[in-house]
Amino acid sequence: HLARNKKERLAQIDALIARSEAYGTESRKHDLAIADLVRALKVNKTAGEGMSSFNPKVHAICHLHLADHFLLLKRTPDARASFAEWEKVCNVVEHAAIHQFAARIAPKLNRLGILSIDVRQQGLIYDEHENRLRAFLLNQATMRKDTQGEIAALLGISRTTLDKWQGARKKTK
Repeated sequence: HLARNKKERLAQIDALIARSEAYGTESRKHDLAIADLVRALKVNKTAGEGMSSFNPKVHAICHLHLADHFLLLKRTPDARASFAEWEKVCNVVEHAAIHQFAARIAPKLNRLGILSIDVRQQGLIYDEHENRLRAFLLNQATMRKDTQGEIAALLGISRTTLDKWQGARKKTK
């Protein structure tokens, strides 16, 4: 309240983020934490007198915390959307702890997005790499779309083929 009354935008943002962190991972407190983070994002977007109207570090940390809460609430599409906001500003945020926080969240969303094939070990034989390539493409499409029809369309395959790919992936897990 004091930061708001004195029109100290960054202090208000810090207080909202700190309060959202104080709620921790208690299931009944997620909504309160999310509300504080959304408020901090709104304050971050409002222009102050002679001040920059947008702080990428604030944007990044708020969206990473939101992604974390959304994951705990099993709201995966919302978590993906918040993580995508982080990805928009990650190159201009130089704070190592924020990058480490993102690195802890990324695997939960399968956002690592890396496919490596060691041709020295397995050669260039397509059959050796086909299943890994399918699994990679399927993971990437699943992160971007929510319905089976959208996933199949993004991959350029039929729903029947998608079902086969998903069935094969379940067998290998």
